[in-house]
Amino acid sequence: MGNKAKTREDLSQELIILKNKYKKLETGFKEYAAHSKKIEAELRKFSVAVEQSPVSIVITNLDGIIEYANPKACETTGYAHDELIGKNPRVLKSGETPSIEYKGLWDSITSGNQWHGLFHNKKKSGELYWESSTIAPILDSNGNITHFLAVKEDITKRKEAEDALLLKNQQLAELNATKDKFFSIISHDLRSPFTSILGFAGLLKNEIGNYTDEEIKNLVEIIYNTGKKTFELLENLLEWSRTQTGAMDYDPEELNLEEVVLNVISLADQIAKTKNISISYNIPANLSAFADLNMINTVLRNLTNNAIKFTHKNGFVGISAIRKTDEIEICVSDTGIGMSENIKDKLFLIKEKISTRGTENEKGTGIGLILCKELISKHNGKIWVESETGNGSVFKFTLPLNENR
Repeated sequence: MGNKAKTREDLSQELIILKNKYKKLETGFKEYAAHSKKIEAELRKFSVAVEQSPVSIVITNLDGIIEYANPKACETTGYAHDELIGKNPRVLKSGETPSIEYKGLWDSITSGNQWHGLFHNKKKSGELYWESSTIAPILDSNGNITHFLAVKEDITKRKEAEDALLLKNQQLAELNATKDKFFSIISHDLRSPFTSILGFAGLLKNEIGNYTDEEIKNLVEIIYNTGKKTFELLENLLEWSRTQTGAMDYDPEELNLEEVVLNVISLADQIAKTKNISISYNIPANLSAFADLNMINTVLRNLTNNAIKFTHKNGFVGISAIRKTDEIEICVSDTGIGMSENIKDKLFLIKEKISTRGTENEKGTGIGLILCKELISKHNGKIWVESETGNGSVFKFTLPLNENR
């Protein structure tokens, strides 16, 4: 049988149903359009925020190739947008960030973790800058890494300010250490020998008639030696104070090193003889340095006296020099007691108090090596020590060659 023909009422009902479906579709389209506009507005807002961000924003693919860089990234690095796209961020490497930092970064972000740290990078112009970076993986709906996002801030000015503050603090600490050292020497090291001098001189003054000639000679010798040591300390202290206040004149000239060394040996020979220590030298003929005579005399005098002080009786002290490409290296060596690594690390530091007595219980000046470092620094030279406990010491320092040669 054929289908029964639809009545007018049936057609009317179907039309009503179609109209209702249309209205629902129309409403749905309107809601979708409104939602799309809202999403577009949000995207536009985020896009503007990223484009106008005061920090650099860079997106790379899984191979680390840059796919997006905002204007701030271009401004900071000095590269145009087209120059960054398709490049690897390693184009910014200065060579000053350790490789282990990059390995740690890569291991972290490829494991799905966020990484934060500092880079010392290089701009297109070659200028170095500090950058604080946060790098994180971008995940898809299934949790798979698709890209990497880097948010970076140029902190060069802040880093420079922090470094300047750190330097100021270090300088302040050194000034305080210098002041403490100065007053320590005045209150103890300088006062103590005067007590001895006055005490023995007082005995002679009041009891000289009760002493034999030999006893008087011994007392006078003690007073003389103590006075000589005190004068040496005072001389070092005055020179050191002049280096700290900038009052010491630096007057370099051509110096015949052999003549300078022979003069120092003649002054130290009397002290060496009391311990039967031999002093030898090996200076190439006509070897000259461009240096301040008074300063170099002071350095050699302190190093030679120290070598004698820490060498046992019947030992040896040697002074030598060799010419290198652009400097002269001078060595003061001994066959003495040597020193540990711990002592070596502290020898030239103003904040450290090294008070080791010599092999005959001799006291030091407490300032000699620090003064030596200051004076060699005036010549843009270096001073250091090579030593092992029980195997003697070699103090070395460098001086510039005669500027006319």
